Amino acid sequence: MDQVAEVMAEVMGTETRAKGELSTQITPLLPPRLRSWCPTCQAEHVPDGLFRMATLPAGLRLRTVGSRSAGFFRAATPDPDVPERARRELLRRFLRRCGPANAKDLAAWAGIMPPAARSWWGLLAGELVEVRVDGERLWMHAEDLSVAREASIPTAVRLLPPYDPLAEVAHRELLLPDPARRRQVWRAVANPGLVLIAGEITGTWRHRKQVITVAPFRPLSTGEQRAIRTGTTDMTPVVDVVFSD
Repeated sequence: MDQVAEVMAEVMGTETRAKGELSTQITPLLPPRLRSWCPTCQAEHVPDGLFRMATLPAGLRLRTVGSRSAGFFRAATPDPDVPERARRELLRRFLRRCGPANAKDLAAWAGIMPPAARSWWGLLAGELVEVRVDGERLWMHAEDLSVAREASIPTAVRLLPPYDPLAEVAHRELLLPDPARRRQVWRAVANPGLVLIAGEITGTWRHRKQVITVAPFRPLSTGEQRAIRTGTTDMTPVVDVVFSD
């Protein structure tokens, strides 16, 4: 994306350019690995997704041309430091929400290749501290250490919805060490909701036809079952709760 954006910024002048015109101009200036044959256009050009993503870091904006089309124009000379600052901030927020973590976790969350994640990781190298969690070597931001040390022991019972953001982006092996349980929680499609008791994932739940079926990973106490039922009382329409074996 950086390479495509750099070339876009180089070829753009002060005039508005149609997408096809801009694509035609940048394609021969890019290495073959960033171009591909398009059966629809019957031409070789930068893949559409990559082209679209590169327009913002190139400093381009869209301007209406006539009543049915738009063209690109350069709004300002792009600041070369902006991408690095943005990546630092993104990594900082990722570690605050999902740490402790490592570059592999960042790659999985951001949908980027591991070498790119390691490069981003180096942007905060001087601000990270190594920690050990269950013997695994991970990292946190130095500013988060005091927050982690002062955190109170959780006691609440919660029903997290399917695809809850924290459960989706955090280090899954730490959240749920048992591989078989992880396969029950993070599925190829249609993830269940999660039962969270005292900070631990202790089961899953699904909602169908006004019935919530809870599948616990261990026997639940009477108090825990009562707390789960209490947590569903504000649902509309009213639901019944059953516990499977």
